[in-house]
Amino acid sequence: MNKTILAFGYIPKSKGGKQLTGLATGIFDLHNTVNLLNSECKIIIAATDIHLRKTIIENTEVVGWNKFILTDYILKHPIRCLYFLFKTLKVYKFRQKNFLFKLIFLDYAIELIKPDAVHFHGTSGALLSTGLWNKKQNKILRLHGINGFDASIPLYKMHRKLEKFVTGLHFITVTFVTKGIRDEWEEKFGSFNCPMIPVLNGFNQYLFTPKKETESSLHSMKYDLITFSGVSERKGQHRVVEAIYNLKIEGINLTYLIIGSGEQNYLNKIKKFVEVHNLDVTFVDYLPQAEIVSHLYQSKYFILPSISEGFGKVYIESIGAGIPVIIPKHLPLAQESDILTETNSVLIDDSGIESITNVLREISNKEKLNSDVVISKSVKTLQWDKIAKQYVDIYASIFR
Repeated sequence: MNKTILAFGYIPKSKGGKQLTGLATGIFDLHNTVNLLNSECKIIIAATDIHLRKTIIENTEVVGWNKFILTDYILKHPIRCLYFLFKTLKVYKFRQKNFLFKLIFLDYAIELIKPDAVHFHGTSGALLSTGLWNKKQNKILRLHGINGFDASIPLYKMHRKLEKFVTGLHFITVTFVTKGIRDEWEEKFGSFNCPMIPVLNGFNQYLFTPKKETESSLHSMKYDLITFSGVSERKGQHRVVEAIYNLKIEGINLTYLIIGSGEQNYLNKIKKFVEVHNLDVTFVDYLPQAEIVSHLYQSKYFILPSISEGFGKVYIESIGAGIPVIIPKHLPLAQESDILTETNSVLIDDSGIESITNVLREISNKEKLNSDVVISKSVKTLQWDKIAKQYVDIYASIFR
């Protein structure tokens, strides 16, 4: 087969990019693992946050851009760039940042690589596909969630219009991070005119693995709770802190480690609350995956009471490391009953403070040792090499 696929996206900070999100890590890990499999599919990433013409990150070739590359390309292709300007004006209502320059960079990468297909991520990527110079270019899309009905997301109604719009676009295949999101998308927006395939997110089984006896002796249990994620209202770290305060009034003291960066005003608000009420909460800035695991080993439970998640890769990373998770029952991953079990998870009725308080009170009254966590067979199927193999099979079916 020997096919080349250009993936358009970005690179996580831990790999030399600028992105702090789990989404960026997941996008890179997926494509990088496909390359690691040494299949007949080669993935090259066009990364908007890499400013070298070309570089190699682990197993993956990455194409980048800078003002000199872009200026040179614009001067050599003035008619195309006018066309890209026209396409940008047509989708202006969707408020896509730097859309014109991304279109030009995408065209530059396509001309440089000459891929057999372009793999886009998210609705912003789907919108970029409308401006391709080559109308016959094969296009693949991966969708990570639905934002258009989540009032906690700024401009969520605009996201809804964008999601409806991209459903009418043409792709060879569209994949979704859970079956539930695929079904919900179809219910709310209708079907794409192509196969719609659920392929769950994966995790790095070489990093997130149960601790060994030697590690158990080196690390004591310092934290009752741990969160590693972007810090934001939607993720709900403040709701955990307020629940901890409620329990402190009752005489129950819990320790909590928050790892991550994000909305500074929101983070400052949490820190002020912790200081005023003298809570045992520790804050650590963004850490790469490899450094998170040792903190997981020192924690009893992972908690993230998000209002919404596309998949929630951090939950399966915690379970993979042998740490049970506390997760709201409305999230898509919580609907995957064969992944979450009674031994590896505790469900919260909702993302509210009262529900979190009730669950934390319950777990504080009983000991749940990390050694009791069962990493279900379904969790093991989410190791990145197995997810990447599913993608290789999808690519093969496209070009068959």
